[in-house]
Amino acid sequence: MTVLSDLIENTQAPTQKTPAIEPLLELLHSRYGEAIVAIFLYGSCRTQTDVQDGLIDLCVVVDRYDHAHSNWASKWANAVLPPNVYFAQQAGLKTKYALISQRALEQKLKAKWDQYFWARFCQPLTRLYARSDASARWLVEMQQTALQTFYQHTLALHQSADEAMAFWAAGLTKTYACELRPEPVGHAVRLIEKNHHYWLKAFEALRDEQLPDLGSQWSLRQRWRIRPLTGKLLNMLRLIKAASTVSQGIDYIAWKVARHSGVHMDIQDWMRRHPRIGGLSLAWRVFRRGGFR
Repeated sequence: MTVLSDLIENTQAPTQKTPAIEPLLELLHSRYGEAIVAIFLYGSCRTQTDVQDGLIDLCVVVDRYDHAHSNWASKWANAVLPPNVYFAQQAGLKTKYALISQRALEQKLKAKWDQYFWARFCQPLTRLYARSDASARWLVEMQQTALQTFYQHTLALHQSADEAMAFWAAGLTKTYACELRPEPVGHAVRLIEKNHHYWLKAFEALRDEQLPDLGSQWSLRQRWRIRPLTGKLLNMLRLIKAASTVSQGIDYIAWKVARHSGVHMDIQDWMRRHPRIGGLSLAWRVFRRGGFR
């Protein structure tokens, strides 16, 4: 075990502050059964004890899409542009969960152009279920990979960085700019401050580690020039896909944009009847009104 893996293991372990969401776990197991490798909790609800009124962010990792999907279209969509996002509720609890395979997650946490996964899963998360001890160790390794990838890409922009909090906040802010991300100014700083110990220790550990070679510093900097274009395109495609997989997806997306940016959009009935086309129309209208930054 390394200093970084010890930190991740301790962070992933459930605590007394971990929300009691067993009904949701039971629901997910009834849907995907033995295909589930791991389930973890992330996002703003991770440290909230009362989540009755919140929307809980979960990630379900499966061994193969064949085992998780009976519908060929869902399987194809998940393989081409992971993750698939679904909405579920049980016993008064509501969740928006992402579904992805082990292999896809491993690849995406090392992605050169798509920061979607390593920007999210380098952040603190809580392991709620692991199929085996090996699965639990694998999840620690995956978060370690996410942190390493994030650190090296950010270091290419801030090679003289010596202050942990400013370094991570700058990196997160940069990834927000590569997505259709309706986050208010200063959100990255507040997120870092909320988990100060985690980010400080991760920074110190990564600074002392022998990290995998991701290419020259010049090539890493050039990727940041292209990533805002590729990132926003992929984000829009995921948004349109979520509009058809999440229950009342159009309404959810409009609510989330309004919650983060203050931009309110009227949803027409035809958009609910045709969520894919409606999602494309909504994304364009929100973008024009400044709902995405």
